[in-house]
Amino acid sequence: MKRVKHFLLASCLFPVLAGAQDRASTYLLELTPSAYFLELTPDAQSAGMAGTGLAITDNGSTAIFHNASTIAFSQDVMGASYSYADINKDFGMHSASLFYRIGREGKHGFSVGFRHYKDADFHWQDGAEDHARAWNVEAAYFRNVAKNLSLSLTLRYLQAKAYKDADSKGSVSVDLGASYHRSMGILDEMASWTIGFQAANLGSKLDGQKLPA
Repeated sequence: MKRVKHFLLASCLFPVLAGAQDRASTYLLELTPSAYFLELTPDAQSAGMAGTGLAITDNGSTAIFHNASTIAFSQDVMGASYSYADINKDFGMHSASLFYRIGREGKHGFSVGFRHYKDADFHWQDGAEDHARAWNVEAAYFRNVAKNLSLSLTLRYLQAKAYKDADSKGSVSVDLGASYHRSMGILDEMASWTIGFQAANLGSKLDGQKLPA
């Protein structure tokens, strides 16, 4: 029931929080939507924290979009999520993801994610309506390499079209993630702190455009 409540809360809050994201990101989307939609925050928790997600260890189901290495410190064995954002009533993005920690101690595991982005509608001279669209699929492997340290590798494929009949453009990239997590000797060691690092979108360009780092 607790997991269901969290899912319902995220579903209700995310459209509001996503609409309040940084205006500069929206401006970049208008210029090069196929590449910069990857900068949009796909979950309500991170959107409510100004896009922060590199060091969150209690949101494993969406960690693949931020830093998959944090899943190694999650309290859950597995999890899944889905969200939809209607951004400024023009842009729309669906996202879905899941993760699974392998073994009794869950020191390693995998995660997969999918995002589909729709740009604002426009009209051709004959009145026909059209829009740019893009999607990506990604898979990650994470592992504890030391008591408090975990690493992750994420492989991502991105495809975009400027309009319905345009040729599809594709790109392949990888993310490298690392997290250091440690409990504190207060509140019966229920308090903790985490440092997260991610090198994002290392790889080929998309139709000559660099992917957001």
